[in-house]
Amino acid sequence: MLGHTGLTYFAVQVPGFVKEIQYNLTLITGGCLTWNEAATKWETDKCEMTWRPRENKIDCQCTNITDLVFANSFFVAPNSIDFATVFLKFSPLNQAAVMGTFACLLLLYIIGVVVFARMDRRDRLKWGITALRDNWPSDSSYYLIRVLTGKGLVLGHA
Repeated sequence: MLGHTGLTYFAVQVPGFVKEIQYNLTLITGGCLTWNEAATKWETDKCEMTWRPRENKIDCQCTNITDLVFANSFFVAPNSIDFATVFLKFSPLNQAAVMGTFACLLLLYIIGVVVFARMDRRDRLKWGITALRDNWPSDSSYYLIRVLTGKGLVLGHA
């Protein structure tokens, strides 16, 4: 049954009896797999799965196995989403909490972009060589202090 796709119909009919019946239906796809080292993929043809739901057990009966690597898997098929229906029934008023959260996050993002862009502009003005307060045009010697920061043997403080 592994890899099976298609429609499955389930119906219960009791003649002459009309009553609501509650039931739970769980659909799973299980399998026992072996690893094929040469093909580098999982294979399903060497093992057969036996499921015992009352004992919550799965038995894998395998033949012709040269490797001891095996696994079992369960695949629960995801629900399909019809986006045409989703967008037709979309109403911002019915999702006020979601829309409010989204709007607040968007507003915080925009404020952050503006604030940090201003900080970057101020930093750019500070880049370059800045004269010290005690430097006078009449001084005979000038000093340049350069600070390098970073990782590595060459980089450090100079």
